[in-house]
Amino acid sequence: MRLLSLLMLTVSVTFSYGQGLTLRSITKVVDIPLQKYLVVHHHPDGQGEELTKEHAYLFGTLELVTKDSITLLVDELEREIRVEGEYKTELTKEYQVFEKYTVAKTKIFGLTILKSAKTKNRQRLFRNTGGVFVLTGLATLANTAIVGGKGRTTLVTSAGVQIGVGALLLVLAKRKHYIFKSQNGLPEWRLN
Repeated sequence: MRLLSLLMLTVSVTFSYGQGLTLRSITKVVDIPLQKYLVVHHHPDGQGEELTKEHAYLFGTLELVTKDSITLLVDELEREIRVEGEYKTELTKEYQVFEKYTVAKTKIFGLTILKSAKTKNRQRLFRNTGGVFVLTGLATLANTAIVGGKGRTTLVTSAGVQIGVGALLLVLAKRKHYIFKSQNGLPEWRLN
């Protein structure tokens, strides 16, 4: 009798606890298990608003999913504030100790799924390095106007390689971003 009671209690606790997050579009379903690293685009005014005010990116691990909210164990918070017609990004806090942050599902503008915090750092490194390669490649290409002869061919080749490597790194840094803002009256993705 005790064993049966313990088994039933274990099963009920397991199935009553949040099992993860489900994203749905018209043709696809994406399941996000707990403990997955996410970048959540949080907009205080909700999904239907234009991005005209302050909004934030929460970087953290998915801890709990309820009917109307998700809870993240946040390790970094990045805010964007509109200043004089432009968005200014500022790193508000990079937490030494993780903090729990609960967000209503209606306030989530979009999210990106990453494997871990290391993936986030690697993605930033690829993006920054790729940008530098593209810019130096363009500067090298601009120098071909000055140099003539065989040196020009070498510079064009070098510029092509730099731009190609930079473009490859930028492509590797790109991750799928799920947007929940409605477009043409229908949302692209829905949170369930």
